[in-house]
Amino acid sequence: MYRKVLIVFTILIFGAGHATAQNLDNPGKPVTISGSLGGNLSFYDMNGIPARRNPYGYSLFGNVNLRIYGVSLPFSVAINQQGSRFSQPFRQIGVSPQYKWAKLHLGHRIMRFSEFTLNNVTFLGAGTELTPGKFRFSAMIGRFREARESAGDLFRIPQYERNGYAISAGYGKETYVDVVFFKAADKRNSISNPDEIEGLATPEANTAIGLKGGVEVVKHRLRFEYDVGASAFTRNLNATALDLTSGTLSDFRNLADINQSSNVAGAANTALRYRNGAYNAGLEYRYIQPGYQSLGVNYLLSDLEMITVSGGGQFFENKVGVQASYGKQNNNLSERNFATTGRDIGSLNVTVRATEKLNINAGYSNFSIYQTLILDTLFADSVVIDQTNHQLNLSATYLIMGDGKVHSIGINTNFQDLSDRRETAEVSSATQMINVNLSYGLRFNSSGIGLRGSASYQDFASQLIGQQRYAFSLGGSGAFFDKKLTLRLSQTYNLSVLEMRDNDHIHSTRITAGYKVAARHTVSLSAASTSRQGNNDFTESRVSVGYRMQF
Repeated sequence: MYRKVLIVFTILIFGAGHATAQNLDNPGKPVTISGSLGGNLSFYDMNGIPARRNPYGYSLFGNVNLRIYGVSLPFSVAINQQGSRFSQPFRQIGVSPQYKWAKLHLGHRIMRFSEFTLNNVTFLGAGTELTPGKFRFSAMIGRFREARESAGDLFRIPQYERNGYAISAGYGKETYVDVVFFKAADKRNSISNPDEIEGLATPEANTAIGLKGGVEVVKHRLRFEYDVGASAFTRNLNATALDLTSGTLSDFRNLADINQSSNVAGAANTALRYRNGAYNAGLEYRYIQPGYQSLGVNYLLSDLEMITVSGGGQFFENKVGVQASYGKQNNNLSERNFATTGRDIGSLNVTVRATEKLNINAGYSNFSIYQTLILDTLFADSVVIDQTNHQLNLSATYLIMGDGKVHSIGINTNFQDLSDRRETAEVSSATQMINVNLSYGLRFNSSGIGLRGSASYQDFASQLIGQQRYAFSLGGSGAFFDKKLTLRLSQTYNLSVLEMRDNDHIHSTRITAGYKVAARHTVSLSAASTSRQGNNDFTESRVSVGYRMQF
């Protein structure tokens, strides 16, 4: 009984869901409370098609944030005609107090040891990070997930309890090295009758080691970084065990759960980066063997080899910036799959500060994908995918400032071309799309009133369909009566032209207003109307009135 009371008391004092680290050198105010309360009334009307919601609605909401020595305990409640909802996100409780070079993690926390071992997976337990001088030491132990015997719904899959621990030690600053050891396993007896539970995956286990670091080849200019991992992953702890009493693996039988379902794989990510003032260059290589998995990583794409080169800089007294990259990627590293997929990815971006008023940005990207189906060694391979996506962007902004006003004129264009080079394709997947957008804005500095307008055009074409879209919009916003009243108004018109269909004309009007009755009290009004003529004609109207109090 006393132990439970102590645990609850510790949670209330130190715990908060995903709270940031608390620096004990400067705890701040002991206790603070902030939040807001409010409500809304809504009215809805639809003509022409079935209504999308009820004609009348209401909602009440409240958000309270209690801070105890810098630790946040948030509460929220919402009530509407569909029901009520109460939320206390700190059901996952954790705290990370810090004093100088020592940090302690308690409760629900996340820690990152390396990309291929333990990488930001939530656990319930304890951990520490110690960084005295150039030395580093990190450790954690805890539960990664709890046991769940029945699904209950489609989104709750049965699972075993999973526990694990990790240790990391390193030395250095600019040039450094860290060694990581991670082990996790499902608890087989956490499920009473696993054979009777539908959808329950087999219990898994994993042991991974990592080595990461950086070497400053040329001080402040050339740097080499690496992150390497090796993982022994067991898909089924109930599989037939292997005899490890002798042989090369006998020394590791206590560190890893190895049986006939186990797989050992490696992964590495290395990079060479150069920087000299306004110029930079880089070379990155990534290699992940097929089947590489770690229970300490939420998602990792395996069976991958990729190399990327990049470079750029600032030229002409920093008025022109250029950045470019190109990479090649492929899978089927073991050559055991029926198909091999490759990708080429390139990009180029140029920014030009022509004058203090004119800025220009141009970008190009290229994404190619090709897949070869290996039929037989006696016959030629068959290409089943060979596509390239080109995308070109060009934008410019021109500002005119003076007389208490700011004029802004902008143009933005985008061209996208997807080519399909398959000679045997009955229906080509090639498409082309172009977008052009013109915009103008005017802002009065003294009053804060702003006006804006835009026009856009889009053209989409493929082998099966062609469509054009035109859009025009006008709007304005401002604050009045010592900024107590804020108004926003917008009007848009869209025309859609589609082959073998009637043209669609869509008009939309929206107005929002807010009035600050007092320092912490605000009332609001929002109204919107949308009408469509052409296909499935309808008129839709929405009105909402609200009140909000902050404390």
